[in-house]
This record gives sequence, C-alpha cells and structure tokens, in this order.
Amino acid sequence: QMETFAGYGFNKSHSAAYALIAYQTAWLKAHYKSAFMAAVLSSDMDNTDKVDEFIHECRDLGLTVLPPDVNRSSHAFTAVDDETILYGLGALKGVGHAAIDIIAIDRDANGPFTDLSDFCNRMDHQKVNKRAMDVLVRSGAMDGLDPDRNRARMIHEMPDALHAAEQYQRDKESGQVDMFGSFSQSDAPHITEHRDVRPWTRLQGLQAERSTLGLYLTGHPVELQAKDIARFTTCTLGAVGHLVPAEGKGKGNRAGTPMVLSGLIQNVRRRGNRGGFILLEDHTGRLEASLYDETWTLYSELLSTDEIVVAEGRVAADKFSGGYRMTIQKIMTLSDAKSRFAKGIQISLRGPAESICSSLQSTFLPYQDG
Repeated sequence: QMETFAGYGFNKSHSAAYALIAYQTAWLKAHYKSAFMAAVLSSDMDNTDKVDEFIHECRDLGLTVLPPDVNRSSHAFTAVDDETILYGLGALKGVGHAAIDIIAIDRDANGPFTDLSDFCNRMDHQKVNKRAMDVLVRSGAMDGLDPDRNRARMIHEMPDALHAAEQYQRDKESGQVDMFGSFSQSDAPHITEHRDVRPWTRLQGLQAERSTLGLYLTGHPVELQAKDIARFTTCTLGAVGHLVPAEGKGKGNRAGTPMVLSGLIQNVRRRGNRGGFILLEDHTGRLEASLYDETWTLYSELLSTDEIVVAEGRVAADKFSGGYRMTIQKIMTLSDAKSRFAKGIQISLRGPAESICSSLQSTFLPYQDG
C-alpha cells in the first residue's frame, strides 16, 4: 500500500507544488499576519468552529480582533492595520448577505449611522428586519449607536423605533410628509429621550455574543470568575505549559503532573464505552481532557457545554498534538469547588451597622468549626 501511494503521493511534481504553496502561505503569515488571518477567517466564516479556532490563532499571534460594527465592518473580515482585524458581518448568525449589502451601500452613500432611529429610518425592513437588527444589537455591532453602549436599552427601544420608521417610510412613499412632497432626513422620526433601562451584566453581554457570533469575542465567562478561581487552581489553562515538563526534555513525568484546573466546557465527545473527551477553555487558552469510563459514568451529569467546571487530574505533554492533555480523576461544579476550597468569608459594610454585627454572628455561629 505504501508503494502504491508513493507512486502518486511522493512524486516530485506533487510535493514541489505543495511545498511552494506552503512556503508562500508561511511567508504571508509571517510578514502580513493581519491580512493573512483576515483572509483565512473570511474563507471559513460560515463555519463557527473554524472561526473560533482561527480567532484563538489570531490571539496567539498577538492580533486583536475587534467586534463587528455597522459603521465600519464589511461582509468579510478585514485587516485594519498590521495588528488588528475587524470582525465581518457575514459571520453573524441570522444576518443575510442582502441585509449586509443594504447596510454597506447606504453607509457609503449617506454616511455613518448616528443612532438607532437613524439606522431604522434608512433600512429596507424587508431585507433588514427586526430579527436581523436584534442580532446586530446583541452581537455588539450597534454599540456605537447608543450613547452609553447600552444593548439592553436598544433592544427595549427597537419596537418603537421600527414602528416610527415604517410609518415614516409609508408616508414618504405616499407623499404625505408635507404638501409640497419634499423630504429631508430631518423629517425622519428620532428618539429624543432615552429610557432608563438597566444595562446587561458583563456575563449577559458575553452570552449575547455567544448566541450571535457562536463564540466569546470580547471576554470570557471564566475571566469574570478568575479572581476566585485562582485561589484554588494550579494555574490558568494558558499557563499549563510552564509547569508541565515537555515530552523528551529532562526526566519528565509520564504519569503527568497533578493539577487542579478550571475552564468552560466547549465540547464533549464520547468514546464508545471507554469514557470520552472534553475540551476546556478559559480566557487564556484551551486544554483537551480525557475521562476513563468509570470517571465518565461518575461525573457525566456535569459534562454540559458552556458550563464552568473544576477538574482534578494529571497533565502531561501530548506527543500527537504537540500540546498538553489532562487525565481527569474528579470534576466539580464551580459552586461545589468554592464550597470545598473556601477557608473563610470577608464581609465589607458601609453605613450604619450597629445591629448587623450581632445578626451576622448568630447567623454564622452554627457553622463555626471547633
């Protein structure tokens, strides 16, 4: 079989052609990394898993990937400068090519959109409908259209802005705006006073990004818990390589280095009846972890995607991937881990608290050790 394959796979014309392409792409990635990675992202922008993988590659290369922006983004990913890439609107879930074309054409012809009302007034609502606008708001692409970048308020104000814009467009088409039939942008309805709507929490904003982009772009849920997690974990996922001996260097440790790590479960794969694998990620990196059948059976109910878990086990170099792999011995939810590893609680009080101290003492006294 090797001999038969060699008749095609190892011939010089075949290998030379691939060697030339490999050299060219490697040169582009080394010298024009932002333009190269923008092209790579655009080539697979319909595949969320690939986009997520490539964005992690961008971060490893020191590139910044900016969120989508209706006033700047094109359909594809674009290189802003040598260190920055702008997210492409075409990678958003639920915004079609026709809607993106309308946004770009109007923006080029009439200038940037100034606020939510201006955007609604200028759009063709058959192509850029409420669902598409909802995706644009939740993804962060319309953050620049609110003075406080308040996505919750834009979602709340959108029905009224759309209704006013649709009425304005109907009147404009029927000539009812004024008796002379002349129209100007100043005639268009605008929200003059913004409502007092509580902004989303940081986690809600990240979850909205995840639902529209298919990934966490401007932050990560684990990052929000980083201060607490650092108290009982060995290190972040991105720092594992600094603590685990690389394969073939020094004496190493074939059994692996004992570690406690925390991450969000990004993917779960079953391996027949022999356990399975989970992919953990945090704001610093990723790590694949394996579970043998007994461990899998014991903790399978905790193995849900987008859940933050704390894992105990051994980490060793992975010769196949060139990275590191963890063999998990125990898994806990984040709340269980906090309960297990917590050594105390600190409470800060402000203002008059004359009677609160005695109340706290009576509350905690039953749980005091010794």
